[in-house]
Parts: sequence; C-alpha cells; structure tokens
Amino acid sequence: MVQAEQVASKSLLLKWNPVEGANFYRIEVTPCCPRIESDSKILVTQSWLEDLMPNTKYNLTVFAHNDVERSLGSNLNVKTALPPPLYLRAANGTVGHTSINLEWERIVGAAKYQISVRTLNGEQINSYS
Repeated sequence: MVQAEQVASKSLLLKWNPVEGANFYRIEVTPCCPRIESDSKILVTQSWLEDLMPNTKYNLTVFAHNDVERSLGSNLNVKTALPPPLYLRAANGTVGHTSINLEWERIVGAAKYQISVRTLNGEQINSYS
C-alpha cells in the first residue's frame, strides 16, 4: 500500500509498506521530475518528494527491487495543494499620491493575476489584470 502524507503545494511525504525480499525501492513520478530525497536506491519505506508543481495531479509508482528483479509497482494518484495566497507589497520608492507599484512572488503555473482595489468598507473601486 502506498500513501501520501503532509501534502503541500510543492512537497509531500510518500510512504509504503515494506516488501519481503526487497533490497531497495525506486519511485517513478509522472509528470516527471521533482527532486526525490534519494534519487537512486531508497533503503527505507518513505521518501520526501519536493519541487512539485502546486495544484497538480501526480501518478506515483513505488517499485521494490532485489538483486535480480523489480516488482510490478504500487500506484498512487495524488494532487498537490493550492499555493499559498499572494503577499502583495509596495515596491521600494513607488508609492505616489495617486499610484502605487506592487510586487509579489511569482506563482508557478499562473498565466495571469487579477488585483481588485477596494475601499476600507469593502466597496469595489477597480480591478486590474
């Protein structure tokens, strides 16, 4: 049995049951290729997958290996979490009386951003894409 724990937007902990006679394990990730804690022979029954894409479906297959053969593999389909909210900030020296330049961390996979401007009481003033 393969299971995912601590699923975040860019990482997860993959765990599986030990296979009798296995000397090591390997993980296949589709779509390819996040960083795996140990890219070659995994000697324990868990591994962190990192550098994943947020909000993406992955097919993970764990193979047990010994000196002669490889198992058929155990599959798990899992979707990573949404990225955290944007944290907007004013760019240095760009706050004027009637304008402001904003900056934020890029979200991998985002095609565009939309910013809504509201008054303190929540009234919509404008929206920008």
